[in-house]
Amino acid sequence: MSSVRYGLSHYYGNPSGPLGVLAATLIGVVEARSMLDTRGSGWAWLIHWSDDIAIFSLIALTGPTVWHA
Repeated sequence: MSSVRYGLSHYYGNPSGPLGVLAATLIGVVEARSMLDTRGSGWAWLIHWSDDIAIFSLIALTGPTVWHA
């Protein structure tokens, strides 16, 4: 349930909409599983950080017309 809530909270993120919710939910499952398996949050932080680097890099590499409000 926490992964679904995590996914829904990313509805207006990048990517946005249903694709963003699905992607964030899947990453939430991976992060939650890593926390259960390791009994810590280090790997979850690293996974989230690496995803953010990839997303923000793609945003920086695309033109401003793609990511308008």
